[in-house]
Amino acid sequence: MFNDVMKAVHQWYRIISEKYLKSIMFEIDRDNESAFIVNLETKRYIAQLTVENCGFHPYRYVSFYVLDTEKDESQQSPFVYYDSENASISDIVENLNLGVDFIIKADKS
Repeated sequence: MFNDVMKAVHQWYRIISEKYLKSIMFEIDRDNESAFIVNLETKRYIAQLTVENCGFHPYRYVSFYVLDTEKDESQQSPFVYYDSENASISDIVENLNLGVDFIIKADKS
């Protein structure tokens, strides 16, 4: 299952990074067989997408969280997604799209 999730997220990333090339700065932090980590940045938000199959964390494979650069370090994240044992690939992609939509729409307001 992890390999299927990794492939789907890579495909999602290729589409999103082309679609939002002018709105979001993307930086791949790690891309290997055990982890895919991408940092996203807009004028107001920084976000990180992590796909990994190791370690102790509150998600199965995927996390996506956003921080607002206009607030202090003690803020709660305005958007967080952690996949669960029951999440399908389409659930994961849908939630990643929601996260990107959040930073794009909120950044324009």
